[in-house]
Amino acid sequence: MLKDAPEFETMQFIAVSTLDSIILEKTETSKANAKNKLTDDQKLALECLEELIEANTATNGDVVGKNVHLDKWRNEFKRRHTGDNENSKNKAHQRARKKLVLLR
Repeated sequence: MLKDAPEFETMQFIAVSTLDSIILEKTETSKANAKNKLTDDQKLALECLEELIEANTATNGDVVGKNVHLDKWRNEFKRRHTGDNENSKNKAHQRARKKLVLLR
């Protein structure tokens, strides 16, 4: 009986978009915890990056290349951030970017 079968191993996937569809790519399973929750600045940085990548998707045959120049990402983040001045916006982007890299 199926109810007596061992449980499946936990799996985690990320959605990878192609030109006209999405595929699931298996990733390492991570346990959600308070340390991995994104701050508002990190959410904004990730949202800006995702939108810029989507807008700048370039294709090369069947291979999809996605990239955004760091300056373009930073400028979009600063445009949408509510910081008081350029310096505080730059620092907020730098902190968010570093944390997102560590969470990857």
